Amino acid sequence: MVLAFTRVVDLEELITRDHAELSRALDAMAAWKPPAEQRVVLDAARLGFAAHAEAEANVLHLALVQVPAGHVASRLFTRALSAHSTQEALLWRLARSVPNTVEWVDPLEALRISFMEHHTDEQLGLFLVVRELLATDAYERLAAAYATERLRALAMMSAVVARVRGRRSSVQI
Repeated sequence: MVLAFTRVVDLEELITRDHAELSRALDAMAAWKPPAEQRVVLDAARLGFAAHAEAEANVLHLALVQVPAGHVASRLFTRALSAHSTQEALLWRLARSVPNTVEWVDPLEALRISFMEHHTDEQLGLFLVVRELLATDAYERLAAAYATERLRALAMMSAVVARVRGRRSSVQI
């Protein structure tokens, strides 16, 4: 008889993995590379960030929808959404700047600081509160929903990127 061990993946662990992946992208963008390579790294980071932010917002909203507006969990969730908005704006600035210049380095450094603060806020606040509010099975379902939502967002965004690139290549012919 073979026993199958299913390891429950923790929501905090999934989001921490996303944060680590995005942190590696920031490190890659901080190192000098030819502009074309920097653009590829930036595009990947923007895609990963968008999927992460959308999945986190959708799933945590579902978990916190019944929490009163003044509750600490609601305030921490609002703070996470605000951090995502700031980071999205900084990624937008990077997309419109020239790699390896001051106009590239300044928003990149601001993004790194915002990202580190956001990660710390979630580690020391939001995850602890969400874990306290939810029963174990609800928390596990939340983790599964996050993983599913992130994959859905990535698939949708990848399809859009592929369509846009297809249009661009057909126009250049």
